Formats: sequence, C-alpha cells, structure tokens
Amino acid sequence: MKKQLSLFAAIILAGISAVGCLEERESYFTPEDIFLAFTLKTADGNNLLDSTYVDNWCDSAIYCTFKDEVYYADSVDTDAEKVASSTSNFIGLAKTSYYERISGSITPVLFFGYLNGVTAFDDDLVFHWPGGKTTSVHLHNEFEPAKSQPGAVVSLLRYIVVDGEYPNYLPVDLVLTE
Repeated sequence: MKKQLSLFAAIILAGISAVGCLEERESYFTPEDIFLAFTLKTADGNNLLDSTYVDNWCDSAIYCTFKDEVYYADSVDTDAEKVASSTSNFIGLAKTSYYERISGSITPVLFFGYLNGVTAFDDDLVFHWPGGKTTSVHLHNEFEPAKSQPGAVVSLLRYIVVDGEYPNYLPVDLVLTE
C-alpha cells in the first residue's frame, strides 16, 4: 500500500511539474477589413441618393476627407466583384447600393472603404455636401498585435461615432438638416 501511495504521489508530482513546463498559447485572430455604408436622409426621411426622390443628390459632387486625403464619390471602380476581392486596400468613396439581408431591400448608400483592419486610427471622416455643409463621423480602430502571428491581433476595439451616438449596424443613417 505504501508503494502504491508513493507511486501515486510521484505521478502527481510529475504531472504538476509537467504542467508548469507547458508554454502558454496565445489566442489571436485576424480582424476583417473595414467598410462603412451611409444613407443620406433629409429631416423628412427622404434618401438623397434615391433617384426617385425629386431633390436627390445622385448627380451632385460629394467628397470626403480622411487622414488628410480627399476621396471623391465615384472616383473609384465600383464594380462589386473588384471591391469585394480587394481586401486590405483602400478603395475610396462610392455612390452604390447596399443589400440588407434581413429585409431583403436594396438601399442607395455612400460606401467608404476598405480600410485595413490592422491599421490603428482615431480620426474623423468628414463628408462635404453640395452647398458647402459638412458632416463628421469619428472612426476608431485600435488593437493589440499578436506576438506569435504577424497581421493578427489578440484584442480589438473598433467603433464609429455619429452625432454622439454609437451605431452598431449598417447602413448608418446620416440625417442632414437645412
């Protein structure tokens, strides 16, 4: 019986020391690239990018600034297949359509993206509208890089702020007042 207890104690001690030798594994993931879709609405709820709305901005010059760069709407290739396959590259600003999976509807939007998901920023995206008005949207992306995997992260904090609110769905409604 003493031999069995001694053997059992030796096995336990060996197990404890083996656990102490195990290397801690890092848990990581690769964040998705960032794109944003915005509807432009009047105070009455009309979408300014909807061609059926009488006072639409479909043919109006719209541009935005982000990190000291200027991006004009439709100054980029808006081919859906090219945009979808262009991960980790900034495409620009485009007037396009957004398919809402839940409702099945298609909404005219301004598309801004793609931004590399592993690029840190805390900057304003400023839209410049016809007539000289502007709207600022704050974009924030920060992360802790993974030590064991380049391009991966172990934690991520990403958000946008529009008029003091933190929207959590796309498209984000930008309500433009006179």
